[in-house]
Amino acid sequence: MSISGFFGLKVVSGKVFSQIADASFRVTMACLDAESDKNARASLRIKVDDRDFVLCTLSAGKVDQQLLDLVIAKGEEVAFSIQGNGTVHLTGNYLAEDEYEGEDDEEIDSEEFDSDEMELDLELEGESEGESLGEEEDDEALLANIPEGVDPAKVLAYLKGELDSDDMDSDFDSDEEEIEEGRIKEIVDDEAESDEEEEEEEEEAPVQLSKKEKKRRAQEEKQLPAKKQKVDAAAEKKAAADKAAAEKKAAAEKKAAAEKKAAEQKKAAEQKKAAAEKKAAEQKKAAEQKTQVQKLQNGLVIEDVSVGTGPSAKRGNRIGMRYIGRLKSGKVFDKNTSGKPFSFLLGRGEVIKGWDQGIVGMKIGGERKLTIPAPLAYGKRGAPPDIPPNATLVFEVKLVTLK
Repeated sequence: MSISGFFGLKVVSGKVFSQIADASFRVTMACLDAESDKNARASLRIKVDDRDFVLCTLSAGKVDQQLLDLVIAKGEEVAFSIQGNGTVHLTGNYLAEDEYEGEDDEEIDSEEFDSDEMELDLELEGESEGESLGEEEDDEALLANIPEGVDPAKVLAYLKGELDSDDMDSDFDSDEEEIEEGRIKEIVDDEAESDEEEEEEEEEAPVQLSKKEKKRRAQEEKQLPAKKQKVDAAAEKKAAADKAAAEKKAAAEKKAAAEKKAAEQKKAAEQKKAAAEKKAAEQKKAAEQKTQVQKLQNGLVIEDVSVGTGPSAKRGNRIGMRYIGRLKSGKVFDKNTSGKPFSFLLGRGEVIKGWDQGIVGMKIGGERKLTIPAPLAYGKRGAPPDIPPNATLVFEVKLVTLK
């Protein structure tokens, strides 16, 4: 088989390369791509006649290439694919078709010859070499030496080219089958007869027991009831033990279930108690908040949102405030929520009366909501343009400094 040309194929992971071979070729090497990831691992697979096979597995840095010797014949459908994350290069060579087919034909032809044909050919060659003998004498000598069961007329016809080797083989095969069938039948008959004779001998021969054997058997039969009683007693004992174990297990399970139920009830009671305590605390807090709302006779409403800590503010203290001022509609008209707090002397008339009265008693960090009627705010005139006449004002105030 000679080399006809170079063959190469690049197999990429995730794709199947399928083809019907236009010419016969041989794959001799599988090599992992040099630019593959350092952790690349690829299994080269081939699919032939709907059957899938793994040719080799390549790993970067460990097994980068593998020698192969795979021949794909012309007209054969194959599919190469990769299982893994690498790219594999296949290389090899195309084969000369006349030499590839010729070798196969020679191998097939050589297998068709059997021993009988070769013997006949050797005899025919011997006849051609003996030029001094006549053709008729050679045929008679050959016919005189043929085995029993072979038709001489067919042998003579074969020598003359009137019959082929298949017709000659049928005579040999049929004779051998007849001989084998006769032998098998005779062997089977002999074995059947010998088996029948042995069975008859066994039936006819009575079993003779010695006195010692008879005594032993009698003792065994006498001991059978006692042994049976022991077995029954052991079985009853085992059954009783199993029953006791089952009852103990049931009692333990019942106790565990009761303990679990008690624990669940206790947990439920604790949760119920905690919920009740929480509800009571909320109600108490709401009540306290409710009691912290003061409504004075002049119409000023003071609500403590957060009490704060430290000393209480009183007239004459300089205090710093954060605040948001709104109208009853919710519109914000003034605020101080960042930067320097709004500072003034409490109770000295530097602010509206609602502030001088509503901030007294606050502590650092304390928050209040002041609802101030118009007479304690800007009265009938208001403070245009942000505050209309006779406006009730709502302030959210927080005390941040106290001096």
